[in-house]
Amino acid sequence: MKTIIAIVGVIAVRQLGFDGLSANAAGFAVAWWVSFFGHHVFTFQAQAAGGRALMRFVPHSALMFAIGMSVTALVSLAGPHVSEAMLPVIGACVVPILSFLSSKFFVFRV
Repeated sequence: MKTIIAIVGVIAVRQLGFDGLSANAAGFAVAWWVSFFGHHVFTFQAQAAGGRALMRFVPHSALMFAIGMSVTALVSLAGPHVSEAMLPVIGACVVPILSFLSSKFFVFRV
């Protein structure tokens, strides 16, 4: 997911003129669907029913989004020398461990 957020974020800044925070949000939106289906089908092999997992994935995703955006915003404010294109990359590097643990023990558990 972090790679998708970073790639989409960098493209959104460089090609579409997004600011760093908006690019991070755009990357998250694209990565959200990829993440849910990838985790449900491959990583956790559909241990929980799709509807049940989706209902758990929504609050999980909201929390991960909030954490990623908060870190991105803090870096943007604290380090104005950081390029806009790097903000989504930084945000995308913060969340993976928390996201995996939440997915394993909450979202996709039986």
